[in-house]
Parts: sequence; structure tokens; C-alpha cells
Amino acid sequence: MMVAASRGDIAVCRVLAPHESGLFNTDHRTALMLAAIAGHAAACEVLAEREHGLRDNRNFTAAMLARANNRTQVCAVLARYEDEDP
Repeated sequence: MMVAASRGDIAVCRVLAPHESGLFNTDHRTALMLAAIAGHAAACEVLAEREHGLRDNRNFTAAMLARANNRTQVCAVLARYEDEDP
């Protein structure tokens, strides 16, 4: 799912999200984080409910990574979940 998210493939993300959400890569990043960095707002829509608030090995959330990479559309999607982040 991480490859699909980083490429913006929402069809694959929808199929895999129930099974692979919450998994981390070697940088401790989730599929949502990779989609956020790449600027794939639609993929973030699919993944945000399951993966918002998780943090990578530098303690960044997907919303923080989106802001750092100037991904304004992704920021708008993830802003809905910020009040819920732990």
C-alpha cells in the first residue's frame, strides 16, 4: 500500500487500507505520510481516518510532513483530523 499511496493510486489504497493501515517503513513512515509528502490529496482522503496522528522516526505526523512540503491540498484534507491527533 505504501507504493500505491506514494503514487496516488487510490483504488489500490482502498483495497489494502483495511489490511495494511498502520504499517511502517524503515523510516517509520506510514502510507498516509508518503501520500502527504508526495501531495496526493485523494490518497490522503482514503487513508487519513485510519492513520492520522501516527508519527515517524523524527516525531512528525502526516499533517506536519504535508506542511513542510507545501502540500496545501493535503493540508486541507488532514486539517479535519488535527483535533483528534494524540
